[in-house]
Amino acid sequence: MEAPTQRHTQPALEVRGLDVNYSGIRAVRQLDLTVNAGEIVTLIGPNGAGKSSTLMAIVGLVQRSGQIYLDGQDVSGFSTEQMVRAGLTLSPEGRRVFSGLTVAENLRLGGASNKDRAAEQVRLLDTFPVLKERYHQRAGTLSGGEQQILAIARALMSRPRILLLDEPSLGLAPKIVDTIFQVIAELRQWGISVLLVEQDIERALRVSDRGYVMSHGEILATDTAANMLSDANLKDLFFGAHQ
Repeated sequence: MEAPTQRHTQPALEVRGLDVNYSGIRAVRQLDLTVNAGEIVTLIGPNGAGKSSTLMAIVGLVQRSGQIYLDGQDVSGFSTEQMVRAGLTLSPEGRRVFSGLTVAENLRLGGASNKDRAAEQVRLLDTFPVLKERYHQRAGTLSGGEQQILAIARALMSRPRILLLDEPSLGLAPKIVDTIFQVIAELRQWGISVLLVEQDIERALRVSDRGYVMSHGEILATDTAANMLSDANLKDLFFGAHQ
C-alpha cells in the first residue's frame, strides 16, 4: 500500500522549538516538525529517542515549552481538553482503555466533545465490526488487539482533524495489524491528518507521505517516505541512531 504522490502545502500541525524536561533530563530538544493537511507523517527512532514524549507534549499531557499551531492558530497554552475540542487527539501507546467500562462507554467518553457523536459511532462500528460485537462488553475483557482497536476508535470519536498515533501495532497479531494499517491509510479520505510513531518502520513509511528520524530528543533528518525507504544514507542514519 503506497503513499500518494501529491504534494500537501497547507500546515495542519506545526511544532516549533519543542522542549520537554523530566526532572532535569531534557527528553526533547528544540524540535520542529510539520504535518500538512491530508498527510500521514511517521516519526521514527530508537527506544528512548523522545517520540512518545513528543506526542504527549503536543497534546498537552506533559509539561513543555515551544509553540504548537493548529491550522495556523497558536494553541500552545491549550489544555488537553481544549486541544481535543480544537481538533487534535492522541491514541497513546499501551491502549489505556477504561477497562472497567464497556466498549459503548469508552466510545461515548471519546466523543464527549463531538455534537455528531452518534453518527460518528455508527461509522466507527461499521469500520470496526468487532466493536459492534463487543459493544456491551467491558473493555478489560477484550483481547489486546481488540483493546487497541477500541483505543483508536475512541480517539476518532471526537472526529479530529489531526490524530497522533503512538505504536498502534505493538504486540499485536498480524491480522489485527493489517486492519489497523488499512484504517490508517483510509484516514486521508476521512479528512484526518496523522502523526504516527510505529515500531514497524517500513510498513509505517509505506502508508506515509513523509518521515522524520529522531534520536536523543532531536530531529536528525526528514524526507519523503519514498526516499526514506530507498535511500541507503537515510537507512544508515536511522540504524546508526540505535547505537
